[in-house]
Amino acid sequence: MENFFIDKEIELRIDRWMKEHEGDFIMDIARLVKHRSVSQPSDSYPFGKECAEALDEALELATKYGFEGKNFDHHCATSIMKGAGGAQRTIGAFSHLDVVPAGTGWDNEPFLLTRKDRFLIGRGVSDNKGPAVAMMYAMRFMKESGIKLKHDVVHYLGSSEETGMQDITYFKMHGEVPDFSIVPDCDFPVCFGEKGIMRPTFSHALCGDLRNFQAGTVVNAIPAMASVSFLGRTITATGKAGHAAFPQGTMNAIAVLCNKLLENEELGGEDQALVHSLLRVSGKSDGSLVGIACEDEVSGALTASATMLAQERGKVWFSMDIRYPVTMDGEIIKQTLAETMGKDGWALESITDSKPYYLPKDTPIVKTLVDIANHVTGEELEPYTMGGGTYARNLPHAIGFGPGIKHAPRLFPMGRGGAHQVDEHISLDVLEKGMKAYVFALIAIDAIIDTL
Repeated sequence: MENFFIDKEIELRIDRWMKEHEGDFIMDIARLVKHRSVSQPSDSYPFGKECAEALDEALELATKYGFEGKNFDHHCATSIMKGAGGAQRTIGAFSHLDVVPAGTGWDNEPFLLTRKDRFLIGRGVSDNKGPAVAMMYAMRFMKESGIKLKHDVVHYLGSSEETGMQDITYFKMHGEVPDFSIVPDCDFPVCFGEKGIMRPTFSHALCGDLRNFQAGTVVNAIPAMASVSFLGRTITATGKAGHAAFPQGTMNAIAVLCNKLLENEELGGEDQALVHSLLRVSGKSDGSLVGIACEDEVSGALTASATMLAQERGKVWFSMDIRYPVTMDGEIIKQTLAETMGKDGWALESITDSKPYYLPKDTPIVKTLVDIANHVTGEELEPYTMGGGTYARNLPHAIGFGPGIKHAPRLFPMGRGGAHQVDEHISLDVLEKGMKAYVFALIAIDAIIDTL
């Protein structure tokens, strides 16, 4: 079906312009990738020096391209493309510049952009620095091509999306939230719903001979390494890392470690019981071993994985990442999990619960954006829900919109090269298609935002 908002002449201009500016596009992504912007609060900056420097770098680019930049005390920043004037509403685009830790096992330097043919490699190229630059270039193209919208476009750049989204909380307190926003942090065509995200932390008194438990660096990533001390020696295990929201193809190092320990004939009864309980939260990613497995027709099955393990203050601690279906009650999941683990001696120390986000897929804006995405990608993609969490769940009116394309060409086999994985990579063609889709999406939203 031909989309009303697809202008063939504009499309040809985008293709010519992007070809002329591809070198700049790659260099600007490289300028952001070089920053080790893992969100870690410090005395000087809310999310650490590297996150602050990444924001400054992005604002420097935005100013260079003629946009109004604003720094919200290094919690986040905005880049504004002013509309023609007189309009009372604003269009948002929400990106983030913080990344998960690189981890080990890379064949390429994580914080130095590497190009191989039509692929870019480096931490953040797909999640979410590459898409952030794609959005910036959509705005740059429109400005340099004289395409004026009625409404202002606000491009938000965040610094703690991967670690709780405290940045957007600060923004909502100190800035003006756009009337409708797209979030370039998922696959095309449109993500119209996100599962609930629950993150509990449990503790257990130390017992037996196991000490110095260690695994994981961030709660939303399946750990690739785990270790523990037993009778004077250190036992380590290696898994396969990946995003906790998409555990298929990963291997939880905590589960590998547990299975290795259970093969040791010297392991005493108390230690065996502790290891068995840890295996229950790491051995399967569907929650079935702890009684919380569930699914719905809209968003599919629950995922649940123990992702961090540590010893502190005479206790063993683990944290979980749980993504539950959009129609399920998080309180029931919490109670069931607490009761199940409580029988094994684990105490629930803390828990956060970000409620599901859901926008019916038959709404006009969803249909419009699906048509735009399918035109640009040449695919016949269907709108979907996901377990990943984006800024959309923390905004009153927002929706996930690309630029990923399922089944796009890859450099690496599944389990390597994805978001949160080693050798994170993305096709340059995918990013450029995303840039084009964002031009048409902004034009479309500008035309219909008063009806949303």
